[in-house]
Amino acid sequence: MQKKKSARHLNKVAELAAALLLSASPLAGTFQSATFVQAASQETVSPRSASRAALTKYLQQEQRYNAKESYSKFQEAAKEQRQASGQAVSKKNESSVRVIVSLNKSAAFDQTSKPTGSAASVKKIEQASDQVKDGQEKVIKQVEEITGNKVRRQFGYLVNAFSIDMNLDDIDKVKDLPQVKNVTPVKVYYPTDESADQMAQVQDVWQEQKLKGEGMVISIIDTGIDYSHQDLKLDSGVSTALSKSEVESDESKLGHGKYYTEKVPYGYNYADKNDQIVDNGSGEMHGQHVAGIAGANGQVKGVAPDAQLLAMKVFSSPTMPRILEPMMTTSFPRSKIQLSWGPTLST
Repeated sequence: MQKKKSARHLNKVAELAAALLLSASPLAGTFQSATFVQAASQETVSPRSASRAALTKYLQQEQRYNAKESYSKFQEAAKEQRQASGQAVSKKNESSVRVIVSLNKSAAFDQTSKPTGSAASVKKIEQASDQVKDGQEKVIKQVEEITGNKVRRQFGYLVNAFSIDMNLDDIDKVKDLPQVKNVTPVKVYYPTDESADQMAQVQDVWQEQKLKGEGMVISIIDTGIDYSHQDLKLDSGVSTALSKSEVESDESKLGHGKYYTEKVPYGYNYADKNDQIVDNGSGEMHGQHVAGIAGANGQVKGVAPDAQLLAMKVFSSPTMPRILEPMMTTSFPRSKIQLSWGPTLST
């Protein structure tokens, strides 16, 4: 009788301990709760010793499970990162992964007032962010010593963190540092506009109306276009509004600009008054971005993939762009003019 009471008591203790443990566990679930109760129920010694043994067994199982899950997650991330960067798998890099190391101290966002967009507000945010980054110096030195790598980038405004490459075997060592809150693999993101095309029902127009921009010319007045990009091309056999001979004829009249490709038949750098029309990426490659939205035709599809694009580069620095020339001096037929920029507003 006493043995049955002890067993019942043990079950209650086990269930209570499991509930308390699982309420604080990120991997809380019925599987772990059942595992703990079962482990506890199998002990028939004394309630105290049995509870201690069952708790120890449960914690060991949870630790092994967490370690296995974490290692698999980082392994998968490392593989995806290598594939995204075009790296071949080798013994040297097979266990290397880029991670974000988050720190315990708060970020600048939590220490500053709501941004207003004013020069004063921006300055305060920058100062607060710099202070957060300066506070990372000690732990960065420790992490660099553990990993043998240099920090790639620091973050201070939205999060107090930094990115670095490390071996999978070094992750737990970094996690154990008192200043470290968490270590997570850097997620790989891929540029795509498929969802945007679907939301605008662009694909329905392609299929039902058979309209994909053929015979149209879009003037991209922006930061320039990389005319050699693999996604800036026309489908085979598409009729065009501008031929090479027509463009070259107009070139002599205008005295500037030149023919580049069938997709980008004309371009000119109005900002610097030369033929360097490629968006060199010194900023955010805005011209290339909007050119892709309008007429990309490859892995990424624009709204009018078979339209031709005019590369009218008007930005090369933060100075006032030259707008009137590309809009008024070219005699090429243009179906659309694309402008996607404006002034910086401040108070």
